[in-house]
Amino acid sequence: MSNRRLSANVHIDLHPIRSEILLPFHDRQEEMAGLMACNESFFKAVEQAVGDSTYAELTDIWLHKNRNELSDAELLNTTRSTLLNDTVRTRPENLNSDDQIRFRLWRQFCSVVGYDDPTPLPVAQEDPMATAPTS
Repeated sequence: MSNRRLSANVHIDLHPIRSEILLPFHDRQEEMAGLMACNESFFKAVEQAVGDSTYAELTDIWLHKNRNELSDAELLNTTRSTLLNDTVRTRPENLNSDDQIRFRLWRQFCSVVGYDDPTPLPVAQEDPMATAPTS
């Protein structure tokens, strides 16, 4: 086990992890609470972007759901779909200003929680009827 100090207020112990664990937390709820305290302005921006009730739902999964209740993949997918408002279906440079903010918040969330996998660009969903042959 190695120790890594991220700031004067948070101390995180690093441990080997199982392959299904995507976030580098030994105790996810406790460490998320520490990250939220150290990154208060970022999480305030998230709250402003998604609204109070949606933010309360996110904080519930971040702080109160353990890995047996909600896997890291489910936590990340829920956070991603909430931050991106399920409306981001194009490349970041083609987004309107609100969606660009949400996309940046998602990328920053990944950085804050230590999710290193590249964030896939949202794929434009094609309308199957638009390409269907007409008779």
